[in-house]
Order: sequence, then structure tokens, then C-alpha cells
Amino acid sequence: MWESVAERRHRVEMVFPGVFSAEQTSSEASEAVLMIVGEVKYRMRDGRKKDWTSWAAYAELARGGLIWPWKFRHYEVFLQQ
Repeated sequence: MWESVAERRHRVEMVFPGVFSAEQTSSEASEAVLMIVGEVKYRMRDGRKKDWTSWAAYAELARGGLIWPWKFRHYEVFLQQ
């Protein structure tokens, strides 16, 4: 879908924490699951514009290292159309 999009802007409205690694406390967790809710506005390459549209995402994060402590391992987005 995004191949035909020239520009997009996201607004995150809510983030819901999910499951952390069972063997660790949340401050030491090596992975986390999040649900993210927001809106996106985009402009297509052919000039058409789409005003704010609701979206939700399922995200799995894992510890990545010192420079980027958390990285997306899996990310899935759902658009309200």
C-alpha cells in the first residue's frame, strides 16, 4: 500500500502495554508486546490527499543494545477505511 504514498504523518494517541517476558521483572524485560492506537494523514503520489484516518498497531519489541535499547521485532498495522 505505501508504494503509492508520497508523504504521511502519524499521531500516536494511546499505547497499551502487553506481555513482558515471564522470567524477568518489567524493568529487566528483554521483550515487550504493545498495542498502539493513533491517526495517520497521507498524500498519494498522484496528488490525492487523505485526511486523518484511524489506525491501530500490534508491536513486538526486543532489547537491541546500548545505542538502540529497544527495537521492533514485529509490527503489524491496521487502518480504518
